[in-house]
Amino acid sequence: MVTQQSFTVTTNGNYAVELTENGCVDTSSCVAITTVGIIENSFGDGLIVYPNPSSGDFSINLVTTYENIKIVITDISGKMIESKTTTQSQILNLCIKEPIGIYIVSIQAGNKSAVIRLVKE
Repeated sequence: MVTQQSFTVTTNGNYAVELTENGCVDTSSCVAITTVGIIENSFGDGLIVYPNPSSGDFSINLVTTYENIKIVITDISGKMIESKTTTQSQILNLCIKEPIGIYIVSIQAGNKSAVIRLVKE
């Protein structure tokens, strides 16, 4: 009998565990994973980035409304793609128009910040 198996999720989605023993199969309930791309986060557990991977259009839910928010998007080499500020927002609808690749989205609002790895497919 094998125990203490682990699985590291690399993309957001719904996941379940399937167990097989002596020909019997059982499957757990699905669990939604939505934080795969989050590198750093002081906003708390409610921060959601979706979809990730994306086709370029994506949203970030910050859980609460913030007065001033600064967003910086860079490519994987650190070259700035976009920098913008917004006010009175909780959900940020963003778009990366650059080619397919990996991008870093940094967000600052009040004394909180997050760094997100976003994949554009």
